[in-house]
Amino acid sequence: YDADYLLISLDMETMEIKRLLSFPDKMKGKTWGSSHAMVYSTYIPNSNQFLISFAADEKLHLMDLELGIIESANAKVAGFKEIRPFGIKKSNPSQEKSIEYLFNMPIYGSVLFDQYRKVYYRIGLDENPNYGSVFIRDPLHNPREITVMVFDLEFNKVVEQRIPHTENGVYLDRCFVNEKGLNIAYVDLENEDKLYFKTFLVE
Repeated sequence: YDADYLLISLDMETMEIKRLLSFPDKMKGKTWGSSHAMVYSTYIPNSNQFLISFAADEKLHLMDLELGIIESANAKVAGFKEIRPFGIKKSNPSQEKSIEYLFNMPIYGSVLFDQYRKVYYRIGLDENPNYGSVFIRDPLHNPREITVMVFDLEFNKVVEQRIPHTENGVYLDRCFVNEKGLNIAYVDLENEDKLYFKTFLVE
């Protein structure tokens, strides 16, 4: 998390290399869960900018094409506790302690720009203390519940909606936007061979 860059830009004509995008200062020099290292982005074509979401950061960051910050805005799920690091110093926790920490902290996921309704969506993934002590590589195993936040272009929160799992199915942070709305992946646990997307609209 001390890295000064997460991406490299290479100009194919001049062969100039630029180092782009580092973790927020609040994350540097500390120990976080592996899922908290994720970075999500969405492109905004009308302004030629990117919106960046770090999994462990309550803020959204509007950036130019060089990934320099233009503006940062608070974008926290109202009911989420503060995402704290495992430790204020670098450490190597045991696997059991890492899993315990990871699932007792919320995480921020996808961020998407909706060009049809001129809003931003940000996904929050709730803490899941009942996950268990063994990590299972199956997204359908006791998944976190999703909260969707919607922001206008000035980053005012328009609405926040928790989307709980159903008795027979679960929602996953696999989303896309089209003219119909925000589409969120839904898996029917009685028919896992099919992946559905349920569409949500801002009223």
